[in-house]
Amino acid sequence: MKINLVMIVKDEERTLERCLKAAKPLVDDIIIADTGSTDRTVEIARQMGAAVYPFTWVDDFSAARNFALEKSDGDWNLVLDADETVRWGSMGEEDARPAGAIGLSGGADVPDTDPDSRGSLSSADETECDLVSVRGMGTEVSREALERRKELERLLAAGEQMGRGTWIGGITRYDSYHDEEGISVSTSVLPRLLPRDVRYTGTIHEQPTGPAGDYPCYALPLEVDHDGYLYADKGERNLPYLEQAVAEYPDDSYYHFQLASTLRNLKRLEESLIPFREFYRLTELGEGRGTERHRPDRHKAGGHSHKADGHSADGYRAGGIVLYLYTLLDIGTPACLDEAGGIIDKEMDALGDWSDFCFVCGLFYMKRVLSDVERYIGLLPNIEKCYLRCLKLGERPEDGGVVGTGSFKAAYNLGAWYEVSGQMELAVRYYRMAAETGYEKAAERLRVLEVR
Repeated sequence: MKINLVMIVKDEERTLERCLKAAKPLVDDIIIADTGSTDRTVEIARQMGAAVYPFTWVDDFSAARNFALEKSDGDWNLVLDADETVRWGSMGEEDARPAGAIGLSGGADVPDTDPDSRGSLSSADETECDLVSVRGMGTEVSREALERRKELERLLAAGEQMGRGTWIGGITRYDSYHDEEGISVSTSVLPRLLPRDVRYTGTIHEQPTGPAGDYPCYALPLEVDHDGYLYADKGERNLPYLEQAVAEYPDDSYYHFQLASTLRNLKRLEESLIPFREFYRLTELGEGRGTERHRPDRHKAGGHSHKADGHSADGYRAGGIVLYLYTLLDIGTPACLDEAGGIIDKEMDALGDWSDFCFVCGLFYMKRVLSDVERYIGLLPNIEKCYLRCLKLGERPEDGGVVGTGSFKAAYNLGAWYEVSGQMELAVRYYRMAAETGYEKAAERLRVLEVR
């Protein structure tokens, strides 16, 4: 079985060497299409053993990716961007962790206020491995790396033996981004390990498809870190491409979602509501490439069944709804809160077992009560219930979403809720739960309470 790394790049000298070093032990060859770099990108790629092919940019990301894929002779092609780095603790581990913030896994150890939510706290162990020399690679890789490659081949072969037909392998990506707290992390499952006949469609936010149409995507236990959002905002660059895509494909909910998300990131909240509403209308009606519920079911061999191609609505609908809700809450007008409440009522049955959804529901109920205490006082218990539910669900990176909504962020919000309601013992308990994960915001609150 031959596995190649296939990439498109432009001016990626900051991260390219790091990306290639991390991925190299997993692959046989590295194929790179350069779309016009003026820095040391091409030099670095060739020093790392990559075959580099120049590609004249034609305002089409799929065209560039497909050009690179045509140069590959692999049975499978791993597609990465230069600002993504393979995690070497990921293959074969179910209990994944965000970089720099150990979360509460499998359900937090919630105190007696919610006996059904008991679980355990755990942390990821780091394993030291001996280095061995690998002939032909021009580098030294760990024994662990060799085992990870074997495990990846085993999973790919197992999928074929199970009679899945043609399928795509999903990777879990950890995205670091700036927010009001500093830096947060979110996860998503992306279709990135492609069989040889799969190519891309779409001028922007391109997605893989095969000769027979969309193939199912099964999430493999392969994780990458992505730091690109910390260094560059590509929203202004992407906006005209997305506006053109929406004009050409008005019934494609995916492009409406991406346009809405881009406008939100550019702080154009009111403008983003138009594509958010159209995205929601199309997915609610069953249009726009599928409407299966978000949460993937476990699959016994070869990772999690995430029956989405990344462009199917079950691959982005839930996340889009949560982003839509955050936008409505950020605007915060009575009309927007009414709209958010209607969406929550409609989606609770489908999304109520996802911590990101429960977390934003907790924020909604808080804003709703504060908007008119006398009218909405009956919603107060829902705030506590939502965050307890988040902790019961725990962290599930393979489901996608913001890291912490099933652990330290929910615990902190519970602590804040108990503090303002005068339940200081519970407040301290949950602040400590969050602080034990390294969440500095909770540690700071504990210091303030101890001073009192």
